[in-house]
Amino acid sequence: VVVVSGDNSLTKTHDKVLSMLSGDTDYKKRRALRIPRRPKWDKAMTKDRLQQLENESFLEWRRSLAIQEEKDPTRPLTPFEKNIEVWKQLWRVLERSELVLQIVDGRDPLFYRCPDLELYLREIDAGKHFCLLINKSDFLSDEIRQHWAQYFQKVGVDFIFFSAKEEQELIDQDESPEGEEEGEEIVSKEFETDVTHVHSRMELFKRLRLLITEKNLKKHPIHDRYTVGMVGYPNVGKSSVINVLCGKKKVGVASQPGKTKHFQTLNLAEDITLCDCPGLVFPSFVSSREEMVCNGVLPIDNLREFVAPIAIIVKRFPTVVLEKKYNIKLTNSRDAREFLKEFAEQRGYVTGSGNPDITSTAKMVLKEYVTGKLVYCTLSPEYNSETDGAICQWPSMLYLLGGKSETRTKPAIISEEAKEEHDEETVEGEKETNPDEENGEEQKDFVDQRLTDNREIVQRIAKKEEDFALENVDQPFFSEDQGTQGKGRKGRLSKAEKRALKFAMKRGEDDVLVDGGNHTKGKRQQAAGMGVNFKNKNLPVTH
Repeated sequence: VVVVSGDNSLTKTHDKVLSMLSGDTDYKKRRALRIPRRPKWDKAMTKDRLQQLENESFLEWRRSLAIQEEKDPTRPLTPFEKNIEVWKQLWRVLERSELVLQIVDGRDPLFYRCPDLELYLREIDAGKHFCLLINKSDFLSDEIRQHWAQYFQKVGVDFIFFSAKEEQELIDQDESPEGEEEGEEIVSKEFETDVTHVHSRMELFKRLRLLITEKNLKKHPIHDRYTVGMVGYPNVGKSSVINVLCGKKKVGVASQPGKTKHFQTLNLAEDITLCDCPGLVFPSFVSSREEMVCNGVLPIDNLREFVAPIAIIVKRFPTVVLEKKYNIKLTNSRDAREFLKEFAEQRGYVTGSGNPDITSTAKMVLKEYVTGKLVYCTLSPEYNSETDGAICQWPSMLYLLGGKSETRTKPAIISEEAKEEHDEETVEGEKETNPDEENGEEQKDFVDQRLTDNREIVQRIAKKEEDFALENVDQPFFSEDQGTQGKGRKGRLSKAEKRALKFAMKRGEDDVLVDGGNHTKGKRQQAAGMGVNFKNKNLPVTH
């Protein structure tokens, strides 16, 4: 594959340029996939001709990816964007932006980074500049940020540590402008000298100014403004970063990936415009499909196999962390099914047959992992524990072991009066509900009793159905045609009747009339009005 620069003065192979962008060979092999290019065009070209060239180029790109995937079927390919209209949004953002920020998740930056995007930006114009914005940096400890800073400095990529969530919380708390201005002068020197510093909102704005000045970027010839493009995977926080920079909600934000549909521009300052691009899944080879699930690329609710992704999570954390986090006891520390079973029994989640509901618990754990309630941070491929020393990859989980969390996550700010009331309620609650905190026997008895109650309800429903079958076999009932009699269902309860009986038993009403709905009750009333006397009030009626 040959790549030609925007001014046709430089020709290099794609792999060689990727080697220049990233010194790690294994990483280059995993990620050496091109993104689609926009064909060269000029103002004299008609709209139909340009659209035809774009479609042909995009189709050729799709064919090349299919060929590479067939050559090595053992390496799964990310579910990259296949709609050309979304890629057209990216082309326009790159063409009109002088500075492009690719937002990545700080827990796994290399998974979300696309080296070919950096290359394509240089092909468009060598004067444009690229920078990584490592969002969600509040999950990272100082050691992990230092590790990634050394890695990106080695491969020659500019980077900025930032946390949109942390800054949004400060905006929501409506801090005084006076205090903000005082803190601004204090931290401004720190973010200029410390590469691992997590930038605040004002520091990020100043950093963008410095990049524009240092790289001598040029203003747009028509709009006479600097344009900063924001690109990246879905749900990495592009829209959240824009809202934080603007100080108020300017673009829609949602936990579901793909909230932004079209690129949109916002004025950040008199001479700076932000350009938000829709989220794109870039083509890349990954180690497994389960890795994409854990990184939030594949929707969790649409999965059918949950054990394999949970197995990755179980292997990443020590057994004691999972036991403390979910209040369970594991005998086999690497068995995903055992972990799900113990967690389901602890929460009292059971299926209709009385078995532990591992599907619901697996979804819960995966969503906690993706949203950051269960945090694990990856390291670069160049990490060596012997030379670099041991680095804790789950720093925010240290509080479970009695240590102090090493992340920057800030506690909620509450008043002293509310704090005193909360402490008093906590002490009273501990006296009433947890008198034996040392051995935890009372908590274990409560969990066992809850699980036993659920199983007893299922057994009692089965017994009711058995008794019902013995008493009502071949008894007549009225069908929808009031004047005809049909043959009974031989004692089978409907799903609605089982559901009603289950909730009635939970309320302690064992002899409640089982009705599937108002229409069933109406049929019984019609039958009673016609002089029919049912000996058993639980006799079913067709629905």
